Amino acid sequence: MAVISVLGSGSWGVTLANVLAEKKHDVCVWTIEDAVQEEINTQHKNTKYLGDILLEPTLKATTDISFALNNAEYIMWAIPTQAIRSVLNQYNSLLDKNLVHISVSKGLEKSTRLRVSEVFAEHGITNYVYLAGPSHAEEVAKKMVTTLSSISVDSDLAESVQNLFNTDYLRVYTYDDLAGAELAGAFKNVVAIAAGICDGFGLGDNAKAALMTRSLVEFGRLLESFEAKTETISSLTGIGDLIATCTSLHSRNRHVGNELGKGKSLQEILNNMVMVAEGVATCEAFYELSKHKQIEMPIVTATYEIMFNNASVSETVQSLMTRELKSE
Repeated sequence: MAVISVLGSGSWGVTLANVLAEKKHDVCVWTIEDAVQEEINTQHKNTKYLGDILLEPTLKATTDISFALNNAEYIMWAIPTQAIRSVLNQYNSLLDKNLVHISVSKGLEKSTRLRVSEVFAEHGITNYVYLAGPSHAEEVAKKMVTTLSSISVDSDLAESVQNLFNTDYLRVYTYDDLAGAELAGAFKNVVAIAAGICDGFGLGDNAKAALMTRSLVEFGRLLESFEAKTETISSLTGIGDLIATCTSLHSRNRHVGNELGKGKSLQEILNNMVMVAEGVATCEAFYELSKHKQIEMPIVTATYEIMFNNASVSETVQSLMTRELKSE
């Protein structure tokens, strides 16, 4: 049995915390919400983020991060990417940098365009594993068959986390392209917004299929720019997660795009959401990154213009369709 601290009480963090509790590990969730703490501890539910899913009675929650971290052997980070640095700064003295730190956050830090592992490295944390793949909390919470990858530059750490989470319904593989996988996890959220715009605007299946396929070309350019493995495109964290996020009604990023396609403003959409759509801030980061590194990313650019400059969907589509002809 391992002692595991989970930082963050959203749907994915609590779902994975519950998986670990089912496996008889000692798990404590840190939340900043008193009501969430109370409900997990007394009702064994997290209705705000997971509906009526019943949680393991041994799963604990606290608003005291010191208590959550007490005796921890693993720390799992399940907070929005844009909040990670502030938590690292605020609680730096409490964090044991020698422990295994597991991140399930997907995105780039907007202000620095850094991957999550790079933000951790700046704070002296290198025992780092990224856990990702085509997975929605709503399905894993119901024990529906799902696959993930445990990704680290250290194969021993990757295998340790693989064994920690693997169950008969949650199959975990290991992978070693950390940079590529983190870029994939961030990039697919932006493409999911674009896919949602296709749906909301009524562009049809043909357009959405073309968008998803051509996004892999942009992703390939991104991988080459960071000297990551091109085969990551075909991995669970690559095309696997892209398919799940672009097509599922569970996807928060696809939801943002869908509402944009229907004509709603970005602020109106975000004001009506309970959970964070990581692709919004990440789109800004990729847009700036594409200019800085001179990477051709027309889908990222188009999505950025629709979200932040109120560009017309129809005019944006026309612009993409009338670009200079080229071979595939």
